[in-house]
Amino acid sequence: MTARTTTQTTAATTKKAAQTIAERTMRRVYLALVQGDPPASGTIDAPLGRDAKVRTRMAVTHRGKPARTTYRVLERFGESAAASPKGVAVRLRGGDAELADVVRALDAEDLALEHLQLHAPSLDDVFLTKTGRSLRES
Repeated sequence: MTARTTTQTTAATTKKAAQTIAERTMRRVYLALVQGDPPASGTIDAPLGRDAKVRTRMAVTHRGKPARTTYRVLERFGESAAASPKGVAVRLRGGDAELADVVRALDAEDLALEHLQLHAPSLDDVFLTKTGRSLRES
């Protein structure tokens, strides 16, 4: 296959995909890793549009188009913990054995990990968990 043939094939495939999306004949299925504790299943009925800060990302916004998403939780791991906006943190009680289960579940869904970090709790982490405040705030 030449570069020109590949470009033509890609353009035709993209056009067909856009057509099926516009006609609503294509069903889209997403797999998400969610931080928090959502109900086991549900429906989110909220308008979706471009995120105001990151234009390549979609977000719930009052200017968005009507959208309905039905979801179900496939599996839960640990309890949520503080994390950066770019990552997800999970507190696991079963140590590395439970971590292996999480990695296997992500692999089974064909999800790649960009970065994995183990962290032993500090005194500040323990204090925050027990009191809801950081040692620095005291």
